[in-house]
Amino acid sequence: MLKRLICDPAMLWSAARRRAREALPLDAWTGNGRAWLPSRLSVDLTYACNSECAACCQRGKYSHFEPRPPDRAHMLDPGALAAVIGEARGWRPTVYLTGGEPLLHPEIARIIGEIKGAGLYCSLNTNGALLAERAGDLCASGVDKVIVSVEPSAGAQAANRGIPFSAIRAGLAALRARKPRPEIALNCVITPLNWRELDGLPDAAAALGVSNVTLQHFMFSDRALIAAHRAFLADFGEPEACYGNTIMDAGEIDAAALRKSLGGFDIAGFKPRIDPPVPVSRLRDYYASPKTRLPGHCLAPWTTAAILPDGGISLCRPIRIGMAGRDRLRDAWNGEKARKFRRALLKQGLLPGCARCCSRRFT
Repeated sequence: MLKRLICDPAMLWSAARRRAREALPLDAWTGNGRAWLPSRLSVDLTYACNSECAACCQRGKYSHFEPRPPDRAHMLDPGALAAVIGEARGWRPTVYLTGGEPLLHPEIARIIGEIKGAGLYCSLNTNGALLAERAGDLCASGVDKVIVSVEPSAGAQAANRGIPFSAIRAGLAALRARKPRPEIALNCVITPLNWRELDGLPDAAAALGVSNVTLQHFMFSDRALIAAHRAFLADFGEPEACYGNTIMDAGEIDAAALRKSLGGFDIAGFKPRIDPPVPVSRLRDYYASPKTRLPGHCLAPWTTAAILPDGGISLCRPIRIGMAGRDRLRDAWNGEKARKFRRALLKQGLLPGCARCCSRRFT
């Protein structure tokens, strides 16, 4: 990524502008809920998936959705997304493709090709099961970065995801054998099912030949906070919002033992990116209870527009502000509903269900 920034002045300028806007949202001085045009598009191509990950926030053991889980039948219409991408080329946001499993989308190569044709940076998150099969399409389309979600050990990978490391190794080898070759990264979420095996993550990453690793803290809440969150969403005309979260009992992840594991990474010279960047001094507070208040704020509604599999344009996913292919993104982004939501966030701060979201900032 750094090499591409140095070689591409337009991309360098876009990245600098994005950082500046994230540091100082437009309504920091206007207070009217307006925002700079989004610096990031998070695109859910589908909620269909070819795995049953035990800790998945959509369908796993700890997931909780009200009133219903997401519909797996939807596949995002490439034409609707193309309209958004064509508009967004004017300000060059980054594009992040996810799901579900995005490689299940039958037109994934066309979608990435159109994103790259618009001059936008494109990353994709996958469980890796289809990498070997789709590697040719991914490389030919010019995707910039492929992020593979993994567990910290072979045993946890087999038990919690059902996708063996051998399949991921084969997929990564297929990517590396082609040109242009995308950047490859790993993402590992700390969960109640794998935190005891985190010491194995450096070896797992080495075995897969990947040094770019993100370790993500578990997002969790409880039913009372989810109910309060849904009540807040109802004030924005979203009484049936499909708000999902994971529910975990306090103490299922031992913060002291986790801190020791993270300290062991430093000793071994293994330095994953931690997301969200919870200070080690606050790990006990983070995992003690979802009701424990932590300092911080969220900029996602000022920086990230989400495109859903049915074409919905949203802030924080439950807050729908338009439809791709029907509404201009710039109009929906600063429409009355979006501005009302941002004004409410400025007044209230973090919403009840957002205390441990990966998009929040710790300050």
